Order: sequence, then C-alpha cells, then structure tokens
Amino acid sequence: MVICCMLSLSAAAQYQVGDTIPAFSMKSIEGHQIESSWLKGHPMVIDFWASWCFPCKIKMPFLAETVRPYMDKGLLVLTIATNDKDADWRKSVDKLNIEDFMNLFDTDRSKPEGSLLIKMGYNALPTTLLVGADGKILLVNPRPSMLSATLQKMFSQKKG
Repeated sequence: MVICCMLSLSAAAQYQVGDTIPAFSMKSIEGHQIESSWLKGHPMVIDFWASWCFPCKIKMPFLAETVRPYMDKGLLVLTIATNDKDADWRKSVDKLNIEDFMNLFDTDRSKPEGSLLIKMGYNALPTTLLVGADGKILLVNPRPSMLSATLQKMFSQKKG
C-alpha cells in the first residue's frame, strides 16, 4: 500500500530514470545558499518532504537507516522541504533526528511552480530519488530494499 500527500499544483512533464536533474539553488538549515553545481560528482539521495506530511514522517526513519551507512563513503543525502513553513521544518528536522543530512528549504508558498519538485513534474510527497554522480536519476521512489541493494552495488563497484 502506498500512502502519499498530494500537492494541488500543476506539474511539468515528469522526470524519469535516466534524466538529468535540473540546476537548483536552495537555503540550507544553517542558512547557506546551496548550489547544485557544488554537488556534482557525488551520488545523492534526494527526498522531497514536508513537516505536515504524515507519510513523509513515517518514511524518514527507514530512509535514514538505509542511507546512513553510505554517507561516509561519499553519498550525499538531501532532504528538501517543499510547501512547508520554516519553523515547522526546523522542528521536524530535529525531531526526526536528520541533522546529519543536507536539509534544504525549497518553499515559496506564493510561487509553488518555482519549487524543484514541481519543476521535475512530481506532485506528491514524499518523493525520493537516487541520483548518480553524473546527475542522472537512477531510481524514483524506490522501496528501502531496492534503494539499499542499489547503494550496496554502487559503492561496492567504487572500491574495485
């Protein structure tokens, strides 16, 4: 059973496996402006979520358990708050114990069409992507077992 929160926003054509993620610039929880160009060359898990999204909060501990073993091997984990309020987002990051992730805020409630989630053609939360070091999408909304197997394969190939 899949549970998600739908955003009532029109979305562009949906990005698929093999597509390159678009350039973006967002504020981090520390207040720094993060540019996507700085992240090139690193595989990434990108999770779009919101503090008000119950399925997002249920999924986050499973995602964290899956990705943390690979963070010290070069995996970047970006959680991107979408259509959220700054104070609620900050409280949720602390409560969910995800301070070690790159927590980004992609919200302009007056201009939701400007969010990366919408630019990529998605309108449901949570949405999770595995992106290769080349910036191409490898997986869209994988189950934890699929994400874990793919990360294990990806990082075992990096060794040899």
